[in-house]
Amino acid sequence: MNWELIVPFEPSRQVIVSVAGRPAARMCSTRLSAVDKNPQVDAVYVNNLANPAWVRAGAPLVLVGNSGTGKSHLLIGIGTAIAEHGLRVRYTTTANLVNELAEAHNEKRLSKTLHRYARYDLLCLDEFGYLNLDRTGAKLLFQIFTEREERTLTQRSDPHTTHRPRRRGGAQSRCRS
Repeated sequence: MNWELIVPFEPSRQVIVSVAGRPAARMCSTRLSAVDKNPQVDAVYVNNLANPAWVRAGAPLVLVGNSGTGKSHLLIGIGTAIAEHGLRVRYTTTANLVNELAEAHNEKRLSKTLHRYARYDLLCLDEFGYLNLDRTGAKLLFQIFTEREERTLTQRSDPHTTHRPRRRGGAQSRCRS
């Protein structure tokens, strides 16, 4: 499942979500409702993740838990909340990402694909624990992580780098897959 988020900077906070190429308008808020369903999750901590400061600082986030505990729901909620702040967000399963990287590698366009993924402010990888990687897949996934880490370190070391919401097509910020 891949998503495209288009977030108008209007009070309505309408988010247009495209799942598998089929757009559907939805109303989103930064409230992460999975917290209500799982008492083991600290609601205050999770709702603080809606603030994009941790993403801008380049901090990682890993959600760990048993199957059916709401990790995917939280990941989608956090990603949507961050997109509402104008940051570029990409959601995909880890298997889809590794497959895309392997195809790009075979077609001699891996560098371009790595660069595209490095441009996202937040990369949400779901179903990470369900993946059995071969050596090549592990190397490709590691390349994504190192490319994104290098970008974060470069942004932190450059005092002239500021983060501004990306606007395309008028008053909209587009987060494309």
